[in-house]
Amino acid sequence: TTELVIDGDVRFEHLRKSMVLDLAESLRTNYHLKTIKVNNVELGNVFLLTLASSIKANFTLETLDLRNNSFTSEALAAFCEAMAKNKSLVKVDLRKQHSPMSLQAELAAIKTLTGNKVVQDFRIELRSDKCGEVLEMIIARNKKKNKVMTSADYDKKLIAYLKEEANLAEKLEAERKAGESDINTPLTDDWDYLYELAERANTYI
Repeated sequence: TTELVIDGDVRFEHLRKSMVLDLAESLRTNYHLKTIKVNNVELGNVFLLTLASSIKANFTLETLDLRNNSFTSEALAAFCEAMAKNKSLVKVDLRKQHSPMSLQAELAAIKTLTGNKVVQDFRIELRSDKCGEVLEMIIARNKKKNKVMTSADYDKKLIAYLKEEANLAEKLEAERKAGESDINTPLTDDWDYLYELAERANTYI
């Protein structure tokens, strides 16, 4: 399936925190999901912060609807900052959260959001009318310039991503053999995953 929809499902609210975070983290390498709508389930800042990190690498997710959750200023601002590096999300809705961004965070978030050239519908509650105007200008600019990603574009992004992961796998393996691997280095615990990516990347070279 290419769509995940959850609205007010109490079973989701009772999932272990680690499982919910796994969902956000998995989007970093998920090549199938195009739409995520998770509303009214009390998602918190840790989820959105993790998701913010994932969308920097994800290039297939197009629609994200996280209305009516429990995000606050810190996580909302971090997500907006991450959007500057995302090249696939076209529609985002983050309205009706626990609290809106602070004015200072809002100004910084909108400034970084100007770096996004893809999103065409970004809905979030703003305190400043000026920030709202800038957001409208960003959306208008993107609608004029945006083009639909072709299958060739997708293949190029996938190959580039797999090569990057393969290079990381080789680097981490070399560090491990030298006894210099940092236990905090991302993905060091998942060698099988890294080698799988390396092999998949090599088939495209």
